[in-house]
Amino acid sequence: MSIRTFILKSLKFIGVFLILIVVGLTFIGSTFTFLPHTKYYGQDYERAFNKKDLGLLAIGNSKLLASLDNVTLQKEFGLEPVNLGSLFSKNSITRLTLESYLHDCEDMPELILMEVSWFTFNPVRTQFNEIGGDLILNDYKLWPKALKYYPDIIDPLRKSLMRQMYSKVMPIHEIDYSSEFKEMSRFEKTYDFKLSEFEEVFPDHIAGIDPGLYADFERIVALCKENGIQLVLYTAPEATEYYSLQTDIDKIKEIYRNIPDVPYLDYTEGGEFFKKDYELWLKDSHHLNENVRFSEILTKDIKTKLGL
Repeated sequence: MSIRTFILKSLKFIGVFLILIVVGLTFIGSTFTFLPHTKYYGQDYERAFNKKDLGLLAIGNSKLLASLDNVTLQKEFGLEPVNLGSLFSKNSITRLTLESYLHDCEDMPELILMEVSWFTFNPVRTQFNEIGGDLILNDYKLWPKALKYYPDIIDPLRKSLMRQMYSKVMPIHEIDYSSEFKEMSRFEKTYDFKLSEFEEVFPDHIAGIDPGLYADFERIVALCKENGIQLVLYTAPEATEYYSLQTDIDKIKEIYRNIPDVPYLDYTEGGEFFKKDYELWLKDSHHLNENVRFSEILTKDIKTKLGL
């Protein structure tokens, strides 16, 4: 076989391969749906990106998922809410979630709640996780923005593609993050804090501020201001033993406290809304198990802050 023939056959193979990829992505994109997943509320993502006229978005990571109850949010604010948080979610995911929703929404949300914490800017504790692949498959307008996160986007995109293809053959069982809530007492501490596990992620007890994740956070704030959306930040309760090890926590909190026209509600030690009893509502050192009760308190405090 001559070199010319080899090159032509190789180019044909590559061409066919690329065509198959494009056809596959087009098919997945046209039939895409947010599937149930234990790491987030798939039904909330599905509702958000189909209705496109919701009044309240909640964005963030697992601490957001663990701390909010949609029924309470709707009752207290009179706005239809969705919880668009995800386990281990980076600010990058939160940014893409908000940008994608705003691309095609019919009415701008009135209110956005974002849970922020000590590790919000830490690239080890947070990840570019699977929901990122879903967002990209659902919205091709995200592709130019998502490319900046290469190669982090590759594995989430692969997993999302596999789940979408599998769902065409076999139904995905309807499970979501609500399975994380347990039958526990709210009157006594029922969890153990393990220093060794903490130091696996934070060996020097410093979360730090990753420049890329900080830039994503600034973009989230800017998007809200540009579109006239009221952004509210809050930090959900944490165990004192967990909080006491956070060496650079004051530096992180200063970021949240000094954003013009963005209220910040802090339920951790030293914060304006801290109460020791909230520790008893935790299922581990920094995730709530009493999301309904906390939502009742949070919504009332937000309404007071906003003068509603």
